[in-house]
Parts: sequence; structure tokens; C-alpha cells
Amino acid sequence: MSKLLLSVLVSSVSFSALAAPEYSANVPDEIITPDNVQSIYLGEMKYTSGAPSQETYLKARDFVDTATAVRVFLSGIQVASMQGLFAGHESQGMEPNKTIGISEGMLNARSIWLTPNTTTPYVTSEVDVKDGPVVLEVGTRYLVYWTMQRLSLLVKLA
Repeated sequence: MSKLLLSVLVSSVSFSALAAPEYSANVPDEIITPDNVQSIYLGEMKYTSGAPSQETYLKARDFVDTATAVRVFLSGIQVASMQGLFAGHESQGMEPNKTIGISEGMLNARSIWLTPNTTTPYVTSEVDVKDGPVVLEVGTRYLVYWTMQRLSLLVKLA
């Protein structure tokens, strides 16, 4: 009985291997991954039935690692700029949540800023919320006084 079962099993497997598949997709040639692809950044990449070779895989992985490193570096520029601004605040005696810095005049090319506008007065401060929320109160008397100073300066210049 077991020999008969084994021979039936072997013959059915043999016939099923020779039979055409029940479903065969008609995949357009233009979406099939070619065996060789030439890339501007990675050079020649090789594939077998759509799967990358080990060398192609390593090239792609190294490229992605490098692209990630560049993205992280570029994302850090803003953080480094802010850290420099905060270091400048500290060097002038400013304290987070306690003081503000106001430019005495308009900035120019000699100002130690990355790209200051020469027609904008600057008010800067550091708000540190690590110990909880911070409420900023701006007195209107000072704003009126400051605005009047600027207007009188503009009238004198005209």
C-alpha cells in the first residue's frame, strides 16, 4: 500500500511540474527590471530576475547611508546656528526667560549675523520651556516709546 501511495504521489508531482501554470501574468516588458542598469551615481547595477546582485545591494546601501548622512548634516545647520545665537546671548550677559536683546541701530555687513536685514530692527531672546510654560508680557509704554524713537529717526533722515 505504501509503495502504491508513493508511486501515485511521485507521478502526480511529475505531471503537475510538466503542466502549464493555471495563472501566468502577461507582464509588459517596460516594467520588468532589466539585468543591467546604468546609474549616474552608482554606475552599473546588476539584477537576476529582478533581484539585485550582492555588489548592487552594497552600492545601494552605501548610497542610502551617504544620503542619510548628508540629510542629517544639513538638518543640523539650523541647530548649530541657534546654538551660536544662544552663545552670543550668553556672552552679552543675557539669561533665558529673563532678558531680551534689542539692536541699537540697523545692522550692516559688519554685524556678526549670518544674513541680517539692514532695514529691520532686531529683538531677540531665548525662551527655555524645560521647567514649564513661559508667559511673555510686553509693556505697551515701552513699545510706544520705541516706535516714537524710530519715527523721529526716520523724520530726521528724510
